[in-house]
Amino acid sequence: VGYWATLRASDPLAADDGQNFLRISHPEPIGIKYWEIGNELYGNGYYYGGCGWEPDFHVAYAVPPADCAGRQNNAALSPGVYGMGVKAFANAIHAVDPSAKVGAIVHWPYGEYADWNGAVLPQACSSVDFVVNHWYAGTTLNSMLTIAHTAIPQMYHDLRIQLTMASNNCGAKGMTMPIGVTEWGPNTLADQAPEIAAALTPPAPGIPTHTQFPGIFATESYANFMEQGALTVDWLELHNGNYLTGDDVAAWGYHAAYMASALARTGDALLPATVSNAGALMTLLLPHASSRADGSVRVMLTNTSPTVSAAVTVNVTGGSSLACVGTKYLYAPVSMFEDGPVVSEPIFASASGGSVAVTVPPYSIVVVSFPKR
Repeated sequence: VGYWATLRASDPLAADDGQNFLRISHPEPIGIKYWEIGNELYGNGYYYGGCGWEPDFHVAYAVPPADCAGRQNNAALSPGVYGMGVKAFANAIHAVDPSAKVGAIVHWPYGEYADWNGAVLPQACSSVDFVVNHWYAGTTLNSMLTIAHTAIPQMYHDLRIQLTMASNNCGAKGMTMPIGVTEWGPNTLADQAPEIAAALTPPAPGIPTHTQFPGIFATESYANFMEQGALTVDWLELHNGNYLTGDDVAAWGYHAAYMASALARTGDALLPATVSNAGALMTLLLPHASSRADGSVRVMLTNTSPTVSAAVTVNVTGGSSLACVGTKYLYAPVSMFEDGPVVSEPIFASASGGSVAVTVPPYSIVVVSFPKR
């Protein structure tokens, strides 16, 4: 600990020895609270052989050239060894700072690395404070519209079962152990939907920078993660064209985060929300609601219909009532399927304060916000 603290407190050397990035002239502890141990270590070559995509020096690499023979099914690279490493890191970190929170990698869905959780958790779970999953979803642009609504609740349901299995050694804390998603995004390329890719301006050959489909996916994902009580939800990258472009122009990932923040923030309560009497839009209109710490009420409605506007009435139950004037946030596409901006305008409740009329255009998301009456 003293060695690393000395590096942190030091000024950078005139001739960089490779550790100047650690010399930041900061003698006081930085106070980092959350520590995720490793990154996608199931990609170290154990499952598929070769070098994998995540370095793991439990088996040495010959460089140059990189010799990655003998990594597949090598016990030194196994998930159980990773679990024991997490326990060692957690014990060392807690010895220095008992208030620090240490997390282990889990994996969902289970099919690709079926034995990962069952090998990692028995070794690590008693020593960690949270677990993390990375999630990339969707096989087509069209699947982006609804996958968050179905997959995220299932993800949390399944991982909670894993954390409460006696064989995984999490104990009583498994019932409430926080689950974070520290890397996520769409797993969809525009060339999987050429009719949409051609309509974009300019046409997008790879991951689309401007299209409403992943914008709906991202917004719905944020809302569903909040409803599941996610510890943290961290977008894969901020400057990669789908959150912010290179010149910091907001793209659909940013718009989604903006809309999610209009629904709820830290300290707010997510509320049950249902759709009734919506006719053909019954399954195409996705609702979410929150009661904010300041007493305001927020409702999000996502219309996944490509052609039909949803003219709906939002009813507030449980004895609550809306103030006369609120704010409507609209995230709607422009020029066919292109990702549009987020705009806002006043919206007015009914005279009784029990409801508000809202129109949600096709492929759009609306959040209505009313202060406490």
